[in-house]
Parts: sequence; structure tokens; C-alpha cells
Amino acid sequence: MKQNDSDILKVVGINSKGYGNIPKLVMQDRRITPEAKCIYGYFASYAGMGNSAFPSVSKIMYDLCMGNNRYYKHFKLLTDHGYITVEQAKEEGKFSHNVYILNTEITDKKAPCLHFEYTGNGDTQNEDTNINSSKINNLGVVGASVSPGAK
Repeated sequence: MKQNDSDILKVVGINSKGYGNIPKLVMQDRRITPEAKCIYGYFASYAGMGNSAFPSVSKIMYDLCMGNNRYYKHFKLLTDHGYITVEQAKEEGKFSHNVYILNTEITDKKAPCLHFEYTGNGDTQNEDTNINSSKINNLGVVGASVSPGAK
């Protein structure tokens, strides 16, 4: 059976406006900020469309509710760590547009900081879980340990 060259794939719903994949490595890299990860996600949402028109920086900042300084501060982390490369295209010797490349190989010489111990809410100090409390000592228990949620 001959395949018709005019077959169409139709994407409906929220994916119809474009979508992409975000590598887990980007999300786990603690050297980059949540804002940088957001920017990367925005770029990745256009990747499934192949080589296509890309929104201007002003449109990206508008969509992400970021000002100029905030956007460039966090975008720089993505380029510094090799997740995105920017090439300036020229036509007739003059700047024409940027070409953004989502790298599949990281060019950063330092490995991403992925190994850390998850301790829950890092802002919470559990000062009331002192194992040397008078309740434990009064019981005559030596070397006892108390889990942080125990009462």
C-alpha cells in the first residue's frame, strides 16, 4: 500500500501550541536557579518544532514575567554551564538574528552538582529534637536517639 504524501499528524489540546522535553540533568543541577530552569523549559517547549521561528527576548520576558536584568542574569547561567549556546547569524555582514542551540553534550568543565542529601524543608530548624533533653536523661536511658518527629 502506497503512503500518501499528504498525510497529516494533528496535535490537539495544550500540546497543539508546541511542547518539548527537559532533560532531568537540567532540573537536578543545583548550580542553576529555578528561574534558569524556567527559561530552559521555555526554550525546550519550542524544540519539538524543529528549526523554526523563535520568539524575541522581549516576548520571552513578557511570557515569563521577567524583567531584563532578571532574565539575562539567569539566562547567563544556562550559557555559562553549557546548556544553551547562542550563535549570532549575519546577513551581508550585519547581525541578523540569534540561533539558540540546546546542547545535548555539556561543555562546562565542572560536573553538575547533583549529589546532595535531601532533608525536607531546608528552612526549618528542628531545635526541639535535642536528644539530651531532661525527659530522656530522667529516664536513665544512655545513648538513646530520638527521631525528629517523635514525641
